[in-house]
Formats: sequence, structure tokens, C-alpha cells
Amino acid sequence: MTPLRQRTVEELERRSHSQATVESYVLAVKDFAEYFGKSPDLLGAEEVRRYSPRSDLRLAGSSQAT
Repeated sequence: MTPLRQRTVEELERRSHSQATVESYVLAVKDFAEYFGKSPDLLGAEEVRRYSPRSDLRLAGSSQAT
């Protein structure tokens, strides 16, 4: 486990998030990093802005299916 992932997991657990939430957050960061082909600690605000609309579309599509 990378140091960034470890810190993320520890912080989410410290805030009493469920294991499912922790796994969801870790997967979201993994998807974000894979989209840009870089480690998440090399990505910043510009990448978040560029990625965000795509995330909104995925979320809208998944909420309509339920």
C-alpha cells in the first residue's frame, strides 16, 4: 500500500467511515489516477476540474439506474 493510500485509509477510518465507504473512496482515487496515467499525488486542482464533469456524468447515470 502506498503512503498516500495508507494516509487516506487511516483518515477515513479515524472519521469512523464504514469499510465500504473507505473502499469506495480508494477506488475513486484509483480511477482518477488511472484516467490521467499518473500517481494521485502528482495530480492537482486542474486535473480535478478536468475530471469532475466526467464524474458527474457517471454519478448521474448510476443514480438513474436505481
